[in-house]
Amino acid sequence: MQMERPLTVDGGGNILNGRADWVYEEEIFERAGGAFWWSPDSKHIAFLRFDDSPVSQFTVVNHLPTRLNVEQIPYPKAGDPNPIVKLGIINVVGGPPVFVDLPGYDPADTLISRVGWLPDSRAAYCYVQNRTQTWMDVCLVPLNGGSVRSCSRDYQGLGR
Repeated sequence: MQMERPLTVDGGGNILNGRADWVYEEEIFERAGGAFWWSPDSKHIAFLRFDDSPVSQFTVVNHLPTRLNVEQIPYPKAGDPNPIVKLGIINVVGGPPVFVDLPGYDPADTLISRVGWLPDSRAAYCYVQNRTQTWMDVCLVPLNGGSVRSCSRDYQGLGR
């Protein structure tokens, strides 16, 4: 029987690997859960890495437990900084994750709104949008990291 083992080493505090922060879970993924995607051949995992360092803390009262809890969570108010998000790919047998370069996209104004895999597992894809969601690019993601290729920019009338 296989035991669980961590695939990343930098998580904790303001860093979340494969688990959406509040703004992504609530606003982007519509409470759909994790921020990781297995390749069809089960050899790789694409995941989002969230750095909530630039996001202000917000005090909330958790009404679900028997006794109320006061919690501090990273919560960006309108116009405040969002988390810095990176797309990583990791081989499940080991090794460090490789992160994808998104040249031409401002990290402070970029959302990675969807991630998935091509059926043959040779590449992943992601949807990249600006924060106001006035455009969207569909990008191919190489398994070894490096720069993405924007497919939507190849077609007139799509992309930015």
